[in-house]
Amino acid sequence: MEKVLLSIVVASGLCAVSSHAARQLHYVHLGKTWTEAQSYCREHYTDLATIDNMEDMNSLNNMTLTVEGVNTAITLEGGPDKRSETQLKRWSRSFYKHGEMELSNWSPVEPNGIGSGPYCGLMQVDGLWNDAPCSELYKAVCCDVQGSNVTYHLTSNSMSWTGAQSSCRDGYTDLVSVRNNAENEKVKELVPPGTYVWIGLFRDSWKWSGGSNSSFRYWAKAKGAPSSSGGPDICVAADFTDSGKWHDAYCHAVVMTRFKLHLHVEDGQDLDDEAMKEALLEQVKQKLKEQGLDKNVKVSFRRQADGKFFTKEEKKNDELQSPYKGTMVNSVGLGFVLLLSMMEAATVERAEYDYYKYHPMPEIADWMAQTAKDNPDVVTIMGYGKTYEKRTINLLKIGVNTGEKKKAIWMDCGIHAREWIAPAFCQYFVREILQSYKTDTKMQEMMKNVDFYVTPVLNMDGYIFSWKDNSTRLWRKNRSPGPAGCNCTGTDLNRNFDANWGTIGVSTNCCAEIYCGSQPESEPEAQAVTYFVGTRKEDFLCFLTIHSYGQLILLPYGNPNFTASNYEELMKVGSAAADAIEKVHGMRYKVGTSPDILYPNSGSSRDWSRMSGIPFAYTFELRDNGTFGFKLPEDQIKPTCEEAYSGALHIINYVHDKTFSGAVATTVATVWTVLLAVCVSGNDLM
Repeated sequence: MEKVLLSIVVASGLCAVSSHAARQLHYVHLGKTWTEAQSYCREHYTDLATIDNMEDMNSLNNMTLTVEGVNTAITLEGGPDKRSETQLKRWSRSFYKHGEMELSNWSPVEPNGIGSGPYCGLMQVDGLWNDAPCSELYKAVCCDVQGSNVTYHLTSNSMSWTGAQSSCRDGYTDLVSVRNNAENEKVKELVPPGTYVWIGLFRDSWKWSGGSNSSFRYWAKAKGAPSSSGGPDICVAADFTDSGKWHDAYCHAVVMTRFKLHLHVEDGQDLDDEAMKEALLEQVKQKLKEQGLDKNVKVSFRRQADGKFFTKEEKKNDELQSPYKGTMVNSVGLGFVLLLSMMEAATVERAEYDYYKYHPMPEIADWMAQTAKDNPDVVTIMGYGKTYEKRTINLLKIGVNTGEKKKAIWMDCGIHAREWIAPAFCQYFVREILQSYKTDTKMQEMMKNVDFYVTPVLNMDGYIFSWKDNSTRLWRKNRSPGPAGCNCTGTDLNRNFDANWGTIGVSTNCCAEIYCGSQPESEPEAQAVTYFVGTRKEDFLCFLTIHSYGQLILLPYGNPNFTASNYEELMKVGSAAADAIEKVHGMRYKVGTSPDILYPNSGSSRDWSRMSGIPFAYTFELRDNGTFGFKLPEDQIKPTCEEAYSGALHIINYVHDKTFSGAVATTVATVWTVLLAVCVSGNDLM
C-alpha cells in the first residue's frame, strides 16, 4: 500500500496566511476530509502543502497560536501500491560496489505491503525474502565487512528493524546486505526454525502528494505514530495540541478538532445537570451552523484529565486580552470535542467503538492500533509471525515496563475462523483490564508483575475468508493449500501443534475439518506461536486459548492416555472459574479434560503449552450449547464476554497470587510416549 505525504488542511474556525520563501501557506478554516481538502487546495491554490523542515513546522505552529487545540490534515495519503521489487531495494548501507546489490529473492507473493509501514526486509527459513512493518520484533543478521571478507552474526535478542540496525552498527559493520545467492545461503543458515530475521533491506513508504522528495518526518512516535494497519486511503493529520506532531488516519475521515470554551456562569448553577449540558451543546451546534458547518455535525463532551467535564479557572483581570489565554474571575473552562463529518459514512467517534458487535479484520487491526496509541505507557503492538497469506500476526503486549524481565500471561482468540465470539472476547478482555488498571490496585499490581500477551485473531487468513459471504461463514481452518494431489484448502491449526500430534481426534484427509497437517507445526501460524511462546516458556504462568462453542473449560490433555501432573490443581482452579462465570448470568460451564466432557483430540495449542512446561493451560469454549452454535447472535456478545471475563480473571488472579505470594512452585518432570498416528474424523467440532 502506497502512502503519500500530504500538506495542510485545517478543521478549525481560523483562516490565515504565512509567507515562506517563494511560497505561501494558507490556513483553511473549513472542516474537510483529506480528499476534499486536496481538491479544495488544488482548485484554489497549488496543492496541499509540503513540509520540508522544522522551519515549516514552526511556521504552522505560529499560525495556530490563536486557536487552541487544532488538528490539521497534512499530505499523507494511502493509495494503491503494487510493491514492485525496485521500490524495496534500499539497503541499510551502500558499502558495496555499483551493481553488487542486484540480487532479488522475494517470496512469490512478496513484497505485499501488509501491515503498517514503513516496511523492511525479512528472510525466512527457506532463504526467501518478505516485507514487514519495521516496528515488528525479530532477531537480525549482522554483517562484519573487513575488506573482501564478510562474516555473518545472528543477534541474540528480537528487536525492531531500526533497533537491529543500531545494534549491528554498534557491534559489527551493519545489517546484512545480500549480494548473491552464495551469501543468501550463508545468511539462510542462521535463520531460526519457524521464524524470520531482519536483513538490511528497507523502504519508507510515505511520499508527498505533490511529488516532493522531502524526507522530513515529524511523527508523534511517543504516541505510536504512524500506527495504521494498512489498507487504502491512509492520510496524515498534524496535531497542534502536540506541537504539530503527525498522526495517520483514514483520508475519508474528517479531522477531530478540540476546542476550549470559556463560559460565564451564575453562582449556584450546576453545570453537571444533564439539561444544562444539553442546552450548551445545542447552542454550540447552532453557532457552528451559523458558520456554515451544518452537515452532520456531531458535538460531544469529553472528560478532562481529572475525570471532570468542567474545570474552574480563576485568572487576573490583566490576563483577559485574549480569550484563549485566560478567563474572567469565576468563569468556568468547558472542554469538549467536535467531530465534524461531511461524509455520513465516515462519522466515527473513537469512544463509541462497539464491543458488542462482530468486527471484520481491518476494524480489529485499527482497534489494536488505536488501543496502543491511547495507552502508550502500557500497550505495545508486537508482530511475531506471518500467516500463510503473509499477513503479520500481531498481539497486544499489555503491562508496565519495569525494565526487568517479567512473568507473562498468554491469551489467543480466533484460532478457528468461524468462532467469531472469540475475537470479540479478546477485545473485551483488553478493554476491561485497561479500564481496571486505571482504578483497581490489584490490576495495577498485576500489570507491574506480569505482561499480558493477547492475540485477538490468530487465524487471520481464515477469519477474513469467513467474512467473505454466507457460503464461507462457517470456515474453520487456515488457508494453506493441501499436500500434493489434494484440491482442498486449509489445516486445522488446533490439531497442528507438536503435542501427541496425529494420535487421536484428527484426520489425515486434507479435506476434513480436523485435518492435522502434513507434520507437526507444518503451518506458519502454529510455528509463530510455538516459537514466540516456546522461546519464553519459563516466563509464562498461564496459557489461555479462547474458542466456541459448548460452555466448557477444558484442561490438558486431549489424549486420554495422558494426565497432567497438576491435574487436581487444574481442576480446582477451573471449577472455581466456572463458579465465577455462573455468578454473572447464571450460565454453568463444565470443567474437565476434553476426553471426559467433549471428545478426545491431539495436537492442540493447549496441550502443547502444558507439555512445554507452562503450568496452567485452559481452553475456554464460550456460549452457547448449540442453539445458535458458531453463529451466536450479537445480542449475546455482552453477557458472554462479561461471564467469560470473570472466569478468566479468576484463573489469572490465582496464578499471579501463587507466583508472587512467596509460594514455591514445584517442578515435576512429565514423561510421555510418542504414539503412532491414529486418525479419525468428527463432526460439530470446536
